[in-house]
Amino acid sequence: IGRIRFDSERKLYDSLCGDRLISQVAEGLRKSNEEDAHRRRLLATALRITDRIIPALTERIALVQKIAHLQGREVETFIYNSPQYSASCMCFENDAVFLMISSGLYSTLTERELLFVVGHEFGHILYGHHLLPARAILAQRGACDAGRALKLMAWARRAEISADRVGLLCCQDLDV
Repeated sequence: IGRIRFDSERKLYDSLCGDRLISQVAEGLRKSNEEDAHRRRLLATALRITDRIIPALTERIALVQKIAHLQGREVETFIYNSPQYSASCMCFENDAVFLMISSGLYSTLTERELLFVVGHEFGHILYGHHLLPARAILAQRGACDAGRALKLMAWARRAEISADRVGLLCCQDLDV
C-alpha cells in the first residue's frame, strides 16, 4: 500500500503537515469534529448497512478492508438518499471509519466499480488524508495565505490520485 502512494502527494502532505500554521488549523478543525454528532445525523438521515440488510455489500467492504490492510478497523457503512453519485469516508480519533454512499451511486455500481469506490475511500483513510482537511482549512477565513492555499489545492488533487491507486488495487481492473 505504501509503495503505490503518489510520491509527490506524500511529499506535499509531509510538507503541509510540517507547516505550523496549517497543522494548527487542521488540529483545531479535528477537535471540533464531533464523532457522536456525525453518527447521530447519519442514523437520522441514512440507512446503516449491516450484513443482515445487504450482505453482499458488507462482504465487498470486508474484501476491500483485507486488500487495503484495514482489517480490524470498525467500519460503519451508510447509504443515504440522494440521486447524486457520491461517496465519502470519515475517520475519527478512536479509529472508527464511517463510509457513506449515496443511493444514486450504489444503485448503478457494478461489483468492480463498488470495489474501486470503497477502495478509493479507504485509500484516503490509509494515507491519513483526513488529518489534513484541505477544503475545511481553505474555508477558514484568514487561515492561510495564497501560497499555502495553492499548495493545499495541489496536494488535494494529488491525494485523489493516491486514493485512486488503492481503488485500482482493490478492483484489479483498469477499465473500471
